[in-house]
Amino acid sequence: MVLQRAAGSLLDVFRSIPLLIQFVLINSVNSLLRLGLSTFKVACLVLAIYTAAYCTELVRAGILSVPSITRRAGRSLGLTYLQDLREIVFPIAVKVVLPNWIGLTLGVMKDTSLVLWIGITELLRSSQSIVTRTQEPLLVLAIAGLIYFLMSFPVARLGTMLEKKWTPND
Repeated sequence: MVLQRAAGSLLDVFRSIPLLIQFVLINSVNSLLRLGLSTFKVACLVLAIYTAAYCTELVRAGILSVPSITRRAGRSLGLTYLQDLREIVFPIAVKVVLPNWIGLTLGVMKDTSLVLWIGITELLRSSQSIVTRTQEPLLVLAIAGLIYFLMSFPVARLGTMLEKKWTPND
């Protein structure tokens, strides 16, 4: 129970602090404590913890969305607790949570542009350096936006396909 509360509190902290501040803080702690993590590792660590904090909330919400009467019906049919989770709860929860997972995935893909604040060269920073050389901000940023779109669109389409597949025809 104590471990559960501690983990919940830690996840609340990571969900409550803006991602940019997390990048800067963790990178600063890395430098102060001389942990020796590269900025890339810091970025991966922060994005992983940030995403995990939101995913845990999505999973919790999905599990809570399954009506208790449905779970009781499964148990009355003789399913064990794990069978109930595997055969009843998780299939329903995944259908409920899928749109939010897709949204979170797309958001994190776009949030990677924030790593430029800790010194990692990524698409947005590369675009800025090209703009300073070419003096064509509209064209360069439009191309960067197109690249983000090309990365995000297949994920969004996959989510739509899965939603249609799992949603019964009404």
